[in-house]
Amino acid sequence: MRVEDSSKKVLPEVFYVSLENITHTIVKKNPTIIEFNKLYQEYPNTIQCPCQTNSITYEEFISFQPHLHSICSSTFVDETSQWLVIDYPQTIPIHSARKDDFRQIGSPFFQLLNSFCKLSNKTMNAELTTFYSTRVITLNLITFEQFQTQINQLINQFLQNTARSFINSLFFAENMTAANMLVSAFQSDSLYSSASPLYEYNTYSDYEYAYIYDRIDQIYNSNETGIDCDCQSTPWCIQQAVVYDLDTITQLFSPPGIFVGCYLVEAVLQSDLRCFFDIYCLQQLIDSLSLENISASDTILNLTASHYQEKSSLLEIVSSLMVEEWNNQTSYDNYFNICQPPVCTATYISHGNIIYIITTTIGLIGGLTKVYKFIIPIFIKIMVHVIIPFIRNKCGMNNNGEI
Repeated sequence: MRVEDSSKKVLPEVFYVSLENITHTIVKKNPTIIEFNKLYQEYPNTIQCPCQTNSITYEEFISFQPHLHSICSSTFVDETSQWLVIDYPQTIPIHSARKDDFRQIGSPFFQLLNSFCKLSNKTMNAELTTFYSTRVITLNLITFEQFQTQINQLINQFLQNTARSFINSLFFAENMTAANMLVSAFQSDSLYSSASPLYEYNTYSDYEYAYIYDRIDQIYNSNETGIDCDCQSTPWCIQQAVVYDLDTITQLFSPPGIFVGCYLVEAVLQSDLRCFFDIYCLQQLIDSLSLENISASDTILNLTASHYQEKSSLLEIVSSLMVEEWNNQTSYDNYFNICQPPVCTATYISHGNIIYIITTTIGLIGGLTKVYKFIIPIFIKIMVHVIIPFIRNKCGMNNNGEI
């Protein structure tokens, strides 16, 4: 009865120990990238690798080598080239120049392109300086895949914010110009006209004639919609630019994709560079402007080197900071070496083996004392009921054989 009672007490403990979850901890000191990746593959949910350095600047593992649009490295924006000093006869007064004459905006057109390139480059350098000095908090080492995902999101957000900030600043300046009704130096938005002279008294010179000047808004026709556009209504009015013969006032050439308008900036932003990718168009422009020592084959832009379309507006290009490629590079190795976790730990859960079950059960039932109390009665019972009868039977058989 005592043996059976002891067995009944032990069996639940054995059952409990056999089903118990055991937590194991793996510790790896100063792991390499290979060792970390192996641990992560085996224990992705429990691995912990605290970084030795918790604050890291982006400059230490991210770099950019931006490449601007080919127009920015061409002779069209070279400050020593003829494109920036297109000759317009000084004998022709500005008020008699035709509003759509490309000569009137020729030099400012290319000077503005030059300014866009410089401003884009300056903005990029300033934004990258700020970006590089920004610190990221990294408490635990992350995998290469996690690193790539987070960094790609970070870079995309940086590029979007930089471009948005740049174009917003440009639009702010344009809106200020239009809202304050500032007058264009080319009188492209309006013309001055003098009304009848006003006879008035002046303290310093008794009586004198004073003239009142009025503004007459310029009106443009887009050639596409056929609708007239008044500069007083919108500063975005544009019209196809034309190169005129200065003697006969006949049209020599209309460079496709180049517009004039109320304000130079708005007209340029709505223009495109298709003519500068076409050698025949470019040669016609050079000839009509009577530019000397300039070869179309030497100055033509390479369309295959650009990800923009041939007819992409300058607004689209400028909105992307004139950038063709940012050429960003990231280094997970640098990130890992800076993080340099002194130790990685991982845990996993399993059920105990037979040795664990035995030793734990022994511990649960009170150590060796209870073991003896449990085993000895069983051993005695085996001796009494099995071993001793077996010996007696064997001895009886031997005695019978001797008789």
